[in-house]
Amino acid sequence: MKNIFIDFYVKVNFTPKFVKKYAEIGKVMSGAFKEFIDEVGSGAFPTKEHTYKIDPEVVEKLKQSLE
Repeated sequence: MKNIFIDFYVKVNFTPKFVKKYAEIGKVMSGAFKEFIDEVGSGAFPTKEHTYKIDPEVVEKLKQSLE
């Protein structure tokens, strides 16, 4: 799943004639997805500032509700 979006975008980079391009954002999107994938893969993201703490009791109740 690592590069599904990027691979799809690159391979299907087709714009029908009836679509007006307002910006070339493909390279920006590809770069952002690559950076995200690299940071998640290396463990650099997410950090504590990008997460929420959840009470262990809530986690347990959730687990029980899924059984």
